[in-house]
Amino acid sequence: MQEMETLTMMTKKLDLNKIIKALPLVMIVAFAIIVTFINEISPNYSKDYYIHKEKYTPIIVGRKEKLDELVKGSTIEGEYYTIINISDKKLQEYTRVKNNMKEEMSVLGYSSPKRMWFGIGFPIFSLIVSLLFYSFVKNSKEDELRKKLYLRITSALILTASYWTAWSLLWFKINGKYDFPDLVLYLFFILVSIVSLSIFKYLIEFFQQRENRLTKIIKSITRFMIKDAKKHVKPSSMSDYKKDYLKALKDGVS
Repeated sequence: MQEMETLTMMTKKLDLNKIIKALPLVMIVAFAIIVTFINEISPNYSKDYYIHKEKYTPIIVGRKEKLDELVKGSTIEGEYYTIINISDKKLQEYTRVKNNMKEEMSVLGYSSPKRMWFGIGFPIFSLIVSLLFYSFVKNSKEDELRKKLYLRITSALILTASYWTAWSLLWFKINGKYDFPDLVLYLFFILVSIVSLSIFKYLIEFFQQRENRLTKIIKSITRFMIKDAKKHVKPSSMSDYKKDYLKALKDGVS
């Protein structure tokens, strides 16, 4: 009876551990989904930018009105060019301020946060999904031939997603600062995608081997405690052994 209660407690504890272990996965999936919608709530430009843009129309309208005031057929050339020069200076100042504001709002080479999130959201989403697919296939119980086929397919997806993620994050930033040929940039992004896939595969193998090693150790210790250790316990001490053993289990799952 006592053993059954202990096993029940262990089962509940294991179920709770499974839920806790699943939380990082849930958070990753949630992030992958949310990142595709951030652009919907991000501002295209700041309020100051839109306020500044409203200055453009009055400059153009004001120039037109002043030109219209000149008597048709008796336009003084000097006065005409004076009006044009004044409006041109105003337009140049307007453009300078507008470009400075756009430069301040730019992120990773994108002209605004909204466009940045729109540009990187779906590549990041596809990369996370392809990485999850690879992890699921790697841990699946499929036969080896089918598993190898699925791993190659998911590897191709990771390469593609890594390429476009790197492109969306770096293309405008690099292309805006440095005058590299497009071919060099394409080769760079291909190299980044290959390195990303290699690192991910290495990490998967590393953590899988570590988990397998820990599982074997736990199984060996459990087997020794339940079966092998009994050989070294005197029959007269068996009752105390079971009590201590069950108490240790309870302490472990509490």
